[in-house]
Amino acid sequence: MIDANHFDAARITERATMDDPTTWGPFTGSGYYPVDDAQLADALSGAEIVVHEEGFEAFEYIEGYLSSERGGIPFFAVKDRTPGAVHMLSAPGLDDR
Repeated sequence: MIDANHFDAARITERATMDDPTTWGPFTGSGYYPVDDAQLADALSGAEIVVHEEGFEAFEYIEGYLSSERGGIPFFAVKDRTPGAVHMLSAPGLDDR
């Protein structure tokens, strides 16, 4: 049996950690860009792709490191499979380069 008080305390602690910016990973915060097909292809040119998940019907998930010319920073992208749709690229720090 789960102790409800213990569970609630654990959830409160977990939520506090999630809300603390010092614990955020590189993909939390700024660095999200809407991009079209050409912009996404350009951004991924020369990138090291670590994960390319094509198992979803509506989109592809791509993760890795941008090219050394772009600083080799980590990125992830959600590529919408709808023709002409806008995709999401997250590359924190890209604006700083």
